[in-house]
Amino acid sequence: MRTVCTLFLVSLLSACMSTRPKNDLGFSEVKKISNLDGCYLNLAETGKNVGKKYLSSIVFPNSKLVHDTVEAIDVKSAGRSFIVKAIAQEKVIHQGEFLEGRDFIFSNGTLTITKAFGSGLSEPGSVFLGVGMQSTTLGVDASGDGRVVEDLKIAGTAFLIIPVAASGTDVVRYVKAPNRCGLS
Repeated sequence: MRTVCTLFLVSLLSACMSTRPKNDLGFSEVKKISNLDGCYLNLAETGKNVGKKYLSSIVFPNSKLVHDTVEAIDVKSAGRSFIVKAIAQEKVIHQGEFLEGRDFIFSNGTLTITKAFGSGLSEPGSVFLGVGMQSTTLGVDASGDGRVVEDLKIAGTAFLIIPVAASGTDVVRYVKAPNRCGLS
């Protein structure tokens, strides 16, 4: 029995990762949705060894936008919703409306978007069978810049026999740039 337990513990794969930009200020608690209004650079300031992250890919994940061409994201509240515009070369190239309760939850001064997902062996090339949860929290820091925390947690098996559990947290900053959303 001891050998079985040892083998199980050795085969258990678990990982934890976390990244954040230099001088991360944490979330500033805001009372109203309108405190999140502003124009933010689309390209994030990230921690070390993190690829490029675009705010447009979080806000418009299923669009056909070429995210590296978007220069800024303009956010304007309207009651319990937001009108968000992707801007390139001083023109709106994409926009959407997001409603509290349907698209996000507003709590403690931040917006949270949560997605659950499953992965199966029916996907070509997949060796992982399991479930996961992704949570994205958006807000502002003490300097008024945008701050996004992406949490990912997964659990399942690899090759149907190796238990796998992993989690990761990425924190990024989107610099507020009011002059970038001046539309002509």
